[in-house]
Amino acid sequence: FFTIPYVNTISERFTPIVNMFNCKLAFTIPNTLKNCIKRGKDRLEHVHNQNVFTEYPVRVVMLVGQTKRQLKTRLHEHVLDINISSKSPSVISNHCMEENHNFKWDKVDILDIELSYNKRLISEMVHIKKQKHEINRQNNTESLPEEYSGIIHSLSPS
Repeated sequence: FFTIPYVNTISERFTPIVNMFNCKLAFTIPNTLKNCIKRGKDRLEHVHNQNVFTEYPVRVVMLVGQTKRQLKTRLHEHVLDINISSKSPSVISNHCMEENHNFKWDKVDILDIELSYNKRLISEMVHIKKQKHEINRQNNTESLPEEYSGIIHSLSPS
């Protein structure tokens, strides 16, 4: 089965050739309205994105994380966690309290956007492994086979 773009007076000439090989031929129309008209969407403000991987800069260390919720919501939770000295602190709040570091909440980078939870987990593991100065708990990457480490480190910035 073959598909080719339809060109008036030329496309029909291919049918006998394709029939000699017992194949079927279908014509497509490359210039459709769908290809010409794009749905206009306003870009979201940085902190309103969902299903994101983030990188939080703190002096010389980085924290990589993923969240399904809006980034703004997750950032707010981290700030509250630090301010109220939570009984189960996140990696960020624990680091800030122990090292007396302040995160640059307005400098958070979105590394990736992924709707699928499993794909987000894999991407999170890869991004954590790529970090040179990271504070993530390494148990986030335990299910990533060690064989991938060499490939991941070769992708890391020097």
